[in-house]
Amino acid sequence: MSEERSRKKPRAGSQRWHQEAPMVDDALRRGTLVRVTLLSGSEHTGYVCDTDPAGVLIDPQDTQEEDDTLGYRLFPWRVVEDITVSPEAHHRIPGE
Repeated sequence: MSEERSRKKPRAGSQRWHQEAPMVDDALRRGTLVRVTLLSGSEHTGYVCDTDPAGVLIDPQDTQEEDDTLGYRLFPWRVVEDITVSPEAHHRIPGE
C-alpha cells in the first residue's frame, strides 16, 4: 500500500475511525507540529510547547518561517482562528 493511501483517514462512522481519531490533548501535545492561523489571516508553523487557558505556545525552530529569531511565540486563543495539526499527531491507543 502506498504511503499516501496509508495516511488517509478512515471513513467517518466506522468504529476504527473513532478508535484512531486523536483527542485534543493528543493533537496539541508538546512536540506536535502545527500551523496556527490567526483571525488576521497570518499563518505560523511550529512545534507545540504548551497550551493552557491563555493560549498556545509554539517554537518555530526547525521550520521554514522567515523570522524565527524571536524564539517562542504565544498565541492567545482569542486571536486563533484555526490550528492545523500534522498527520503525525499522537493518536490515543485504546486502553492508554
